Amino acid sequence: MLSLYLSMVDSNEEKEKITEIYEKFYPYMAYKAGVILKSEQDVEDIVHDSMMSIIDNLSLINMDDEMHARNICGVIAKNKALDFLKRKQNQTLSIEESITEDNFVTSGPSEVVIGQDTYDIIVKAIDSLKDTYRDVCLLKYVNGLTEREIAKVMNLSDKTVNQRIFRGKQILREALKRENIYV
Repeated sequence: MLSLYLSMVDSNEEKEKITEIYEKFYPYMAYKAGVILKSEQDVEDIVHDSMMSIIDNLSLINMDDEMHARNICGVIAKNKALDFLKRKQNQTLSIEESITEDNFVTSGPSEVVIGQDTYDIIVKAIDSLKDTYRDVCLLKYVNGLTEREIAKVMNLSDKTVNQRIFRGKQILREALKRENIYV
């Protein structure tokens, strides 16, 4: 399967990046899809679809920051699985009903200097959000993606991403106020 992905790009640098993503994150993407789908064949199909999306968005993935890359790959796989499940069941399914466990590992934003305790509280607050808001907030505030990049990665409209970021930020602000952190 890897050879198929490698045939889709031209440069050796892109081929190395795809190989690294495939070797490092295939199990994680399979896990994220497996939590939602349960069927091994469906999981393989979703990871394949995820890899195709990753190839389309290869420039967004920074392999120098492994947690950043892992988060993006996990979000893509999870969203592909949710989309598949919605189509398969032909009904609207809430994210909360689909996911039994979600363990994002995050890395710190390099451009913001804050104390580790404060950073840990902020990440914990983001992790406590509903998946709908958590994913976009992680990608925006922890991984530094733009709204347009998030929309492309998550296969959502720009308006939906902006709305989720806005609502997530409101919820975060309230949670951080309770921790006496004002942003």
